[in-house]
Amino acid sequence: EVLPADPTAVLVPRGGTGSPTLVRDRVIAHWGLDRPLADRYFIFVSNLLLGDWGVSTTYRPAIPVSDLVLPPALSTVVLVSVAAVLAVLLGWVLGAFLGRRRGTVPDVIARVPLLFAFCVPFFVLTFALQWIFAIYLKWLPHSGSGSVPPANATFLDQLAVAIIPVGA
Repeated sequence: EVLPADPTAVLVPRGGTGSPTLVRDRVIAHWGLDRPLADRYFIFVSNLLLGDWGVSTTYRPAIPVSDLVLPPALSTVVLVSVAAVLAVLLGWVLGAFLGRRRGTVPDVIARVPLLFAFCVPFFVLTFALQWIFAIYLKWLPHSGSGSVPPANATFLDQLAVAIIPVGA
């Protein structure tokens, strides 16, 4: 509403057959761009909730946006869930273990790495872990889940890809 650009300039396919004004009118009618702002907002919110996110116009033309967004989003949800469960369990077990041994050698030894991990931003820690374990030692893959072809990926391959992000 506030930009001077015409959204149909992006949404109308270039070239092809048919009249550009006819295609533009169809796009305007399909997206409800000829309706009042409140109607368009209601259409936007209902389409968002129903999963009708439209089609890609630039990244992969004519592919539904949900097909582009959902697979990486699902991987992210799984990764975050695993990391959260492990963090709670490890924090609970380690806290209970070290809480009973306050001031002893295991408590003093554990303080330095735990304080370091707590104070360092996670993106710096992730970069450091990636550099050490993936680039320098070559124990883990240094790129995302696309580093192993899905048809050939075993559970251990998927686990190796997730170790660094979950560990950070």
